[in-house]
Amino acid sequence: MEVQTGVKIGHTCLHRLVEKQEWSEPIAKIEVKETSIDGGKVRLRGNLGEGSHWQDYNAVRLHESYYGAFYQENEELINYINHQP
Repeated sequence: MEVQTGVKIGHTCLHRLVEKQEWSEPIAKIEVKETSIDGGKVRLRGNLGEGSHWQDYNAVRLHESYYGAFYQENEELINYINHQP
């Protein structure tokens, strides 16, 4: 945030903002002619002394404009893609 806006915001405040946000999957407004799917692992850090764990993620890009990411939910990814024009 600080790099893009010049305003420093603490990580706790950012976390609260993200938790309050309602996320909706974008719907393509034009016919999708291209898709790209990527996947990998993301490290989730726990509290001090608890360590961390790794989770799988899948991400999709539709026609260079719309993006979706899903954590350990392959069926959701497939459904999202199949509901696009």
